[in-house]
Amino acid sequence: MADKPGIHRQQIDEHATRIPQNSGLPLCLYIPVAARDRDAIETYVGRIVAQLSANDKRGAVLVEAHEPITPDERLAIWGMPESAVLHYPKQVWVHVDYRAYRGAYMRAFPDLDLSGLVLDHVMNRRVARLKDFAYLRIVPISRAANSSHGGLSEG
Repeated sequence: MADKPGIHRQQIDEHATRIPQNSGLPLCLYIPVAARDRDAIETYVGRIVAQLSANDKRGAVLVEAHEPITPDERLAIWGMPESAVLHYPKQVWVHVDYRAYRGAYMRAFPDLDLSGLVLDHVMNRRVARLKDFAYLRIVPISRAANSSHGGLSEG
C-alpha cells in the first residue's frame, strides 16, 4: 500500500462508507473526523507522533497523516483556500472528554497564529459519544464560521 518508503496512502474504513457511497460522494471527500480508539487513528488517519497532553494519556495526540486520496480538482471545494485544512499533513486529535485542546494545538503548532480562530471538533462531541467514537479531529476555523463546538459539522 505504500507508494514511497515511509509514505502510506490513506485506508478507507469500509463500514463508514456505506452512506457516502450510496449517495455518490467521491472518495477524495472521505475525510476522517472521528475514531473509535488510537488503533483506528493509526489505521485510518496516520501515525501518532506525539502525546500533546502531559498528564492525560487519553487527551490529545499529534498525528502525521497518511497521504490522502488525490483531490478531484473538478470539485469546487478544492479551489477554496479554506479546504487546505482538510488535508493537513499533521493533525491534532483529542479524546471526546478532553477539554484543554487549545493548549494542545498550540503545543503542536507553536508558530501558528490562532487569533481570530477557534478550534472546532469537526464532529460534535455529543454526537461522537452517541456513535461510540472516543477521538475527534480538531481544526482551526474562523470565529464567524463557528457558533458552538462541533459547528463545522452542524453548519
